[in-house]
Amino acid sequence: MSKPIVLHPGNDIKWIHELYKNLRENFTIKRSYSMNRADFMQALKTKQFGDFVAMMVGQGVIYCNAAVTCTGSVADADANRNIAAVIHNPNGFFLGIIGLGKIGYRIAQKAQTSIEMKILYNDIRRMPAEIEQSINAKFYEKLDDMLADAGCVLVATPFPGGRVMDAPHFAMMKRGSRLVNSARGKLIDEEALVTALESGHLVSAGLGVHYNEPTVNQKLAKMENRLRMENILSFFSTGKTLTAVNLHWLRGMPKP
Repeated sequence: MSKPIVLHPGNDIKWIHELYKNLRENFTIKRSYSMNRADFMQALKTKQFGDFVAMMVGQGVIYCNAAVTCTGSVADADANRNIAAVIHNPNGFFLGIIGLGKIGYRIAQKAQTSIEMKILYNDIRRMPAEIEQSINAKFYEKLDDMLADAGCVLVATPFPGGRVMDAPHFAMMKRGSRLVNSARGKLIDEEALVTALESGHLVSAGLGVHYNEPTVNQKLAKMENRLRMENILSFFSTGKTLTAVNLHWLRGMPKP
């Protein structure tokens, strides 16, 4: 029986070879490399890549990332994997959130309700009193002040055009604190982050995005952080994805 096909666009895998090997063992990998848009569209029309089951959104294919619609998924991933995983017994610790938007707020709800973390936040505007009260959050007008108090800092703000966290800001954080970025890769000075991690000033970082995506900082890749292809592997081994967004649309859809 032939293996399902996965389309792998773009460049070769550079760092996550072990996980990619696992993918190859379970799927037939077809490559598009760096086709221009017109050639890629023509290849799809002529089924040059075959009937692939992942990497392309279409009928019967589960899409696992989106903007507003993945708020819950992103919040779950950060609250359950990144924050709780990198803090020993986070109960009572201070979680500092940069950008209390939809994702930041959902993470704050989960962290405050499930593990009783104390919520701090910095934003360009203060949230209404009812929002603050719902998560017992403390507003910091100045980011520098919040960084000095937080044990874990979550970056959840939209990309403003410049770096939010750089060497001076890392120095303001408590020694032994943690950083999580679920927003945009370019918000973080990665070289400064590497220095902070190597020195022990920061003990860990959970990164869902990177500065030069799809290229990953090699120094960060060699640390304990792992990139994941697990949505594909999980779906075909258990029938469930880790961050499904449109699965509810597919339920009841006739099989092609």
